[in-house]
Amino acid sequence: PTEGQYNAQELYDMQTSNNSKYTNLMSAMNPGISGIINTKNNVDAINAAYLSDAKAQYLKSSLPTLRGVNGDTISATNIVSQVTGVRSPIYPQFVKEGGFLGFGQQYVLRWYHISYTPSSASSAGTFGSGTPVNVSFTANVPSNSNYDK
Repeated sequence: PTEGQYNAQELYDMQTSNNSKYTNLMSAMNPGISGIINTKNNVDAINAAYLSDAKAQYLKSSLPTLRGVNGDTISATNIVSQVTGVRSPIYPQFVKEGGFLGFGQQYVLRWYHISYTPSSASSAGTFGSGTPVNVSFTANVPSNSNYDK
């Protein structure tokens, strides 16, 4: 990334260490008294880019292992009912918080996970066949107030 453009991991590391890059970034996001002097950053575009990246990923550790006897079939409906707990990696969003009646609010950096709900499977599966079954998911994007960190 170029100066001022950070991937989620870099942003997380900066926030965790609270280093000077993080302090400078948050100063740039909050240049003055919010509501009077607004940031020149396109916060909606920044947040949309991080969200878009998160929607394209899932945590491998969140995928369940379906178990059965080799050669037995499992219906598409049963696959969908058992594929739960899938979620995205943690991703950042800049959210306005604080202040009184909207005045004096500041952008803060919050972290979220998208949870995925299975909606359909392409077909039944056969245990031990090695043939994948595609499962479609719906992304459940959390509200601003429902952050992880």
